[in-house]
Amino acid sequence: MQNGISSLENLFAVSAFRIPQYQRAYSWDPEPQLEAFLEDLRQQVRTQKTALAKQYFLGTFLLHEQDVGDGKVVVNVVDGQQRMTTSVLFIATALALEAKGSISLAPEKSALLRRHFVFDDADERQKFHTIAEDEPIFRSAILGIAAAADESASASSKRLRDAAQFFIEHVAHDEWAPLVAALKTARVMVYSVDTAEAATQIFELQNDRGKPLTSLEALKSFLMHCIYLHSPRNADDRLGAMQTQFAKIFRTVEALADQPGAPDEDRVLAYHCAAYLRWTEKDEYSSPKQLVKRTVKGTAEPEIIGWVEAFVAGLVDTYGTVKQLFERQDKLPELAELLLLRRMASFWPLLLKTWGHDQTTDKRQFRKVCRLLEVFAFRAYAVANLRADTSQSGLHARARDFAGDFPTLLQQLTGLCDEYRLEEKFAAGLDNPAFYQSEGGDGLYLLFRYENHLRSQKGKVQPLLTWRDYVEPRNYAAKLSVEHVAAQGHPIAETDVAWDDKEAKPFADVALHRLGNLVIDSVSPNASKGKKDFTDKLKSLSEESIYLSQGELIRFVKDPANPSWDVEAIRARHAHLLAFAQKTWNPQHWHDDGAKP
Repeated sequence: MQNGISSLENLFAVSAFRIPQYQRAYSWDPEPQLEAFLEDLRQQVRTQKTALAKQYFLGTFLLHEQDVGDGKVVVNVVDGQQRMTTSVLFIATALALEAKGSISLAPEKSALLRRHFVFDDADERQKFHTIAEDEPIFRSAILGIAAAADESASASSKRLRDAAQFFIEHVAHDEWAPLVAALKTARVMVYSVDTAEAATQIFELQNDRGKPLTSLEALKSFLMHCIYLHSPRNADDRLGAMQTQFAKIFRTVEALADQPGAPDEDRVLAYHCAAYLRWTEKDEYSSPKQLVKRTVKGTAEPEIIGWVEAFVAGLVDTYGTVKQLFERQDKLPELAELLLLRRMASFWPLLLKTWGHDQTTDKRQFRKVCRLLEVFAFRAYAVANLRADTSQSGLHARARDFAGDFPTLLQQLTGLCDEYRLEEKFAAGLDNPAFYQSEGGDGLYLLFRYENHLRSQKGKVQPLLTWRDYVEPRNYAAKLSVEHVAAQGHPIAETDVAWDDKEAKPFADVALHRLGNLVIDSVSPNASKGKKDFTDKLKSLSEESIYLSQGELIRFVKDPANPSWDVEAIRARHAHLLAFAQKTWNPQHWHDDGAKP
């Protein structure tokens, strides 16, 4: 065997091959592997109509030449067995169809194809062997050189038959000859070794080192291949320009890695596809390369290069937009608060699209969208505890179809906030006796917003808490937390109390984890308060705390002169916070706080 670049036919002309028993059996399915194999061949046929010099690269084959005695050498396929098996299967199926008179492979020389890929009569040698379990079916049903000796029902033998049937059903009669010609002349990289140790080491280093390709890297490779295939001239210039564009993308990805909560590169890619490509099936955008392939396939030949270049330019803009949004959170409080809820997968495509369409200097339309999405996210995901993907497909479809009609979009989002019986579920979630235990951290967000509500009142001197205080405090002691006013180990927790004049139950079951008994705090002061009585806490809460929501606790007690944090005080504050939440996250009055219409 000669190492280096060869055509597939020249490779088979000099040897026969087998899949060793330690390799996996045939595993390719119609979707996506066989579809991609066939589409690649078709693309090569189209390309060679105008650019004969452009060759199709099938891949790399790692081979092990094994001496089996008596001067005989067998060549084991260590890596590349799926591609090689499918190639032989494709050519053998074409030869079988020609033998039946169904197709013509002229000007292909069928006898030579059979000699190289199926069976060399002069040497009485089968040119390719699968694993032993599938060999009888492969010889009979695929190669047609023996009667079936075993009707194996193994999954891999069924895949072999199914693959042949797939090609029979999906390749037109007049396609077979040019497709076979493209396949037999495909270029392959051959690397052959003469010991199992060397083959094992190379396979290990080649396939199990480093990180697998991301979706973005795989798509980059496909798009550059498209440019290569469809550029009649100056392919190098176009490829260089595309490399520059992707360099921008990867530098942006590196910068985003430092932003708390930023989506990774593959999520941004999927969001871009959801927003800007014409997908039809749910979650189709979650496989960007396949969606782009289908889009390219449906694009007229002269327009493919322009489409690819425009798509990549759009990707550059999208990654840049995501970076810009994270950097501008201080000037976009509605976005910053939406990000704090940590449930962004449903929203990013719409944010990308509306950002680009909002031409106002202060991005007021975009900010309105952020506020309505935040209202929906808090009502539906945080408090009503709906699945995090509720309405995801609908929101992504709105992003795909959005063309700048902000009034209609805002109306649709307002309506969305009332779907799924959200009003009822939102009220029930806020009133949950186990709110602290069930809200998954969203109680802190509610208290954060309430603290800023107090700080925003006229005459208050405390500055607003920022998203940085919530996400990345200056140190651990400054980290925001939720404090129980009446703590778990306080004597009141051992008493029976009534809530809303109902039957008395243990305080811990009725009032301990209610919203009214929770207040925002920092980790360090929280720990210092411990399980003190409310009276002992009062000075630090009302006179020394930087948090206005702590300082106002005294207003909810029945007798300020002799303060006691009992169930009546908790119930009074609970009602107050419920009213705040109902107003703040009311979809009919969302614009009262934040982005003004």
